[in-house]
Amino acid sequence: MCGIVGYVGPRPVAEVLLIGLHRLEYRGYDSAGVAIVTPSGTSFHERAVRGPDTSGIDVVADMLTACGPRVREATAGIGHTRWATHGMPTVKNAHPHTDCARRLFLVHNGEVTNDAALREALTRGGHTIQSETDTELIAHCIEEALRNTADLTEAIPRALERIDGALAIAVVSAATPDCIVCARRGSPLLIGVGQGEAIIASDEAAIVGVTKRIIDLADGDVATVTRDGVQGVQRSVRIAAWDVEEAQKGGYPHFTRKEIAEQAETVKRAINHGGRILVAEGNAKLGGLERFADRLRHTDHIRIVAAGTAYHAGLVGRQMLLEVARVPHVECECASEVHGDSFHVGPHTAVIAISQSGETKDTLDAVEEAKRKGALTIGVVNKVATAIPRLTDCGVHCNAGPEIGVASTKAFVSQLTVLALITLFIGRLRGLSDAQGREIANAMLGLPAQVFRELEYAPRFAERARQLRDRRAFFVIGRKWQYPVALEAALKMKELAYVHAEGYPAGELKHGPLAVLSEDAVVLALAPKDETFTDVLLAIQQARKTGAYVIGITTPDGERDVREASGSPPHLVSPTLPMLQPILTIIPLQLFAYELAVALKRDVDKPRHLAKSVTVK
Repeated sequence: MCGIVGYVGPRPVAEVLLIGLHRLEYRGYDSAGVAIVTPSGTSFHERAVRGPDTSGIDVVADMLTACGPRVREATAGIGHTRWATHGMPTVKNAHPHTDCARRLFLVHNGEVTNDAALREALTRGGHTIQSETDTELIAHCIEEALRNTADLTEAIPRALERIDGALAIAVVSAATPDCIVCARRGSPLLIGVGQGEAIIASDEAAIVGVTKRIIDLADGDVATVTRDGVQGVQRSVRIAAWDVEEAQKGGYPHFTRKEIAEQAETVKRAINHGGRILVAEGNAKLGGLERFADRLRHTDHIRIVAAGTAYHAGLVGRQMLLEVARVPHVECECASEVHGDSFHVGPHTAVIAISQSGETKDTLDAVEEAKRKGALTIGVVNKVATAIPRLTDCGVHCNAGPEIGVASTKAFVSQLTVLALITLFIGRLRGLSDAQGREIANAMLGLPAQVFRELEYAPRFAERARQLRDRRAFFVIGRKWQYPVALEAALKMKELAYVHAEGYPAGELKHGPLAVLSEDAVVLALAPKDETFTDVLLAIQQARKTGAYVIGITTPDGERDVREASGSPPHLVSPTLPMLQPILTIIPLQLFAYELAVALKRDVDKPRHLAKSVTVK
């Protein structure tokens, strides 16, 4: 749940590390630090905690500047940006960590699960442990291993034999200032190979500014990285799917706002510009699923596992598979609530795992459990060459491009689009008619234009958020297809604006939530004119009677009724098939949450206490 970066080569090492850390801040930003070494054996070790108005990375940059010109002599270095899990966000807990003799410096992404026993053993062995973190223990284990060998590449595997849990580490030493030694077990780690230089990082975002040639380390790999290449592993080189320009703000004030604005293109990419849709056949072309077509045709039980925003996408996917694909039994579960004994899957079950990062720990654990029990596993991920697509039997790439803002926006829309494709594919296997298939296919082809229209008109609706920024609480209601959208909208308001926000089924207001509605509450009601419309109108009327300010989101044919029920002008979204309507109704709510956060002066791209890629329990 942290970001690590390392560089060896002729460029200014500190500068490369700091740029890389900024591009990894979405993985955590409680604190930051770097360790760099020079050919003369000098090392520089600087760490800082995020301040109210400055990032830890910027403070570290100032510290390095104060170190003077000798910093520019560095030939190798490592850096880290932290999301605190073991130990508070303090300077002493910030990475890089070092050993007792300060001979080596180490950064780590992951979780040591036997840290209590290790801490006791190392303390008993005479080590002075300075921090509360599990990471420092790894440095001391390597220090002990170095008593029997002077070679870091030999010492690190020996040290890791003592350590349980997931990890990706990078180590530098002033004794060997021309290399970085790194290891991977469970947590992501990539190596970028350039001309006379190399860079290691948790994510492509930190690499593509140096090189697009990438090696994906596998579990168990220990690699020595120098400017001449990589020793210790034999892995193929791939070319990064995107470049550094895609990781820039492009003139927008925040990455989050840019990523919301990209969603018409996101949908286009999810349907491969129409290449994944066979209109004449009324079907979807999903190469990854085609070889399992017979198994999917006879599968009557599908379980979707996901976390956070991906879980909300999964709830929509569940409704799609039940109602459109006619799969008799479909469940969607929070991956953290999946437990072995109660996770009843087997050879006749398909498990769909949804994850933007492809590394979500709870989701990955659920996939491993499903594999052990013989289920067919399907990945819906945005980042290829990550743990979940490697482990699953097949999958569909979301192809949303890099999402830097910690609160997910365009990945959600991409996941919904991909789940619709999967539903169409499975539905045709299970008796969905040609005519029904063509209707869905044509509607999906029209989605990018509808999303583009919504992106043009929704900002006017979102401006209301500024006027409502002082309200006590926000409630979002919807039924059936729109209930998961309500959950996702409330989550966005919590994440971005830090306000009290709740998503509820519209029919549940009378079962408790009405008691807390009053004049200082806002109710956002999702009311497209579908089979749930009349029931949602009743909920709107109930909410209005409490004195709460009610805003409706509906299709043009529901405008008059929603205006009368709510007492305020509704926002209108384009109508489409009910299964696709969530793709359009979420957009104004994403923008509402964004504008609310801006009005409240929140750190939109980096909400407090959160990280984007959750690779620990």
